[in-house]
Amino acid sequence: MSLDPVDPPGGAPYSAETLLAAAAAASMRVRGRSADAAHDLFRAEQDRIDDAVRAAFGLQLARIVDTVATELMAYAGRSLAAAGHPELAMALTAGDRPYDLLVAHELLGDADLIEQLLGRIEIDAIADRLQGAADDDPERPSLLARMVEHPDRVVGNAARALLAADSRRRDAQEGYPIAHSDLSAECQHRLTWQIAAVLRGRGAHADRSELAALDSALADAVRRSLRAYDEGDRIETAAMRMATALDPAPAELGTLLLEALGDRRIALFIAFVARALGSDYAAVRALVLDRDGDRLWVALRALNLPRTTLAQIGFVLSEADPRRDLDRFVDRLDPAMLLSPDDARAALMILRADPVYRDAVAAMAQGRGV
Repeated sequence: MSLDPVDPPGGAPYSAETLLAAAAAASMRVRGRSADAAHDLFRAEQDRIDDAVRAAFGLQLARIVDTVATELMAYAGRSLAAAGHPELAMALTAGDRPYDLLVAHELLGDADLIEQLLGRIEIDAIADRLQGAADDDPERPSLLARMVEHPDRVVGNAARALLAADSRRRDAQEGYPIAHSDLSAECQHRLTWQIAAVLRGRGAHADRSELAALDSALADAVRRSLRAYDEGDRIETAAMRMATALDPAPAELGTLLLEALGDRRIALFIAFVARALGSDYAAVRALVLDRDGDRLWVALRALNLPRTTLAQIGFVLSEADPRRDLDRFVDRLDPAMLLSPDDARAALMILRADPVYRDAVAAMAQGRGV
């Protein structure tokens, strides 16, 4: 079947109703995927995650842990030395690598952390494989470059913040020091305290008063680190601010989505869709990463995008993500266009609910606890 939008529906056996059912079933699998990934990433005998993704996950998480641990050791060490415990301060910097200890004690199985970091790695991999924009005017500045010069100061500031966040993310990918973990505040909170706990183990042979001093120094170091952490610096947050500031009209949305993909700004693509659906970034990222794609096509139909635009998006993403089956997308294009935007929006209404509610619904559908 052709992707040409002028082709009439070819009587594909895959109906609009079947597409909705598949999209609903995919929603129930999302949370389970993170739990499976957590099991996979720390148990080498399981072969569920691509080796390249596994390696990238381990490398990025290890660098985040090393960065936080170094910060905690430096501040807590100074506090201990100043309090008259120089030997304990020295012991704090000795011993096994904190990341290895966290893995050994199975403290890195946080489903939210897995979902955020794994999602980031997979999205970045897709962005790297996206084809550049096929613009009739190759001299035309990119979308974000134009937005930086937008007459609306709010839009301009949001574009600059997104460019800065993207630059930090790319620097981290290329091995430069990590200035920001890009985790949510909740994940950063849990991870920082967990790192402090394994550092505490280096004082296992201290007496009671020394151990109390170590606890106090590490707690102060953690609180200092978390006070300095700004969740607003995340690329995901910056992209959502950009989409909110620009607030595109429905008629402009399709063009902006294609431009975002053409500029390899997949975070901005996700943010535009999330903003238009009234959902959050994480939920739409899951749609984009769903290799079957059923929910994404329903979501794009909910935005009342023309067939041409939906076909272009499907083709670009299928080309950039080797897990996607282009023939499968072609088979779903006509059924997707048979859906009314109202029916598509109703099918995805749960995406507008609180994430805790979505997780609970998915857990109950899978017959397990949250």
